[in-house]
Amino acid sequence: MMKKFLFILLFIFLAGQFVFAQVDEISLFVKGNEAYENQEYGEAIEFYEQILRMGKTSGALYYNLGNAHFRQGSLGKALLYYERAKKLIPRDQDLQANARFASALIQGQESSRKTILGDFFSLRKWLTLSEYYWILFLMIMMFVVTHLMSLYFSWKRSKKISALALLALIIVFWSFNTWMKIFYHKDQAVILAATSARFEPREGATVHFDVSEGWLVTVEKIEGEWVRVKRSDGRNGWIQADKLEKI
Repeated sequence: MMKKFLFILLFIFLAGQFVFAQVDEISLFVKGNEAYENQEYGEAIEFYEQILRMGKTSGALYYNLGNAHFRQGSLGKALLYYERAKKLIPRDQDLQANARFASALIQGQESSRKTILGDFFSLRKWLTLSEYYWILFLMIMMFVVTHLMSLYFSWKRSKKISALALLALIIVFWSFNTWMKIFYHKDQAVILAATSARFEPREGATVHFDVSEGWLVTVEKIEGEWVRVKRSDGRNGWIQADKLEKI
């Protein structure tokens, strides 16, 4: 009896903790929105970042953070959070519009963003990773159902093999696309402040090219406080780690 009572108390405590956390998260989000409406963008960012420190993320939170940083003039931070929001709410029209507007302000964006944002398949930027998983699951279930139907209705061998081979090919194709989606942002980073890329990872090394705030680059190697990044045209150079942040 005592064990049962203690279990109930523990359940109530954990449930209460969960509810309070949810209420606190919503309260902070509302306060952030109010601060943003009052043009107190720094305060709005602090409220939103408190939610992040709680381990909570969402497309709306990243989107609002992007907007607040954009209003403060932090183009790099704005684009960083817009890119993170795209992973969760890729079809949001307001997000797409704001991201395009911010991208248009980047210096030299033609050379740095031309192919990095290119999609291997056109659907990749419109579906979330969880949606990819669900589609893959449904494809596998379709394969199983087709196999069972072939047994139940005694399909001809050629018909069965053709149907299952076609479905297997589609599953392989989608599995590869899902794998590409997983690693799409893996090594991508956004430049947070304009800097210079150098030939070697040290201060005073010869400058290879200038890097503008907001550029999307690929992280190739990390050595201490230096990161070797690659532009979309293949040119690479070393910049200080605090000048960028991974998506």
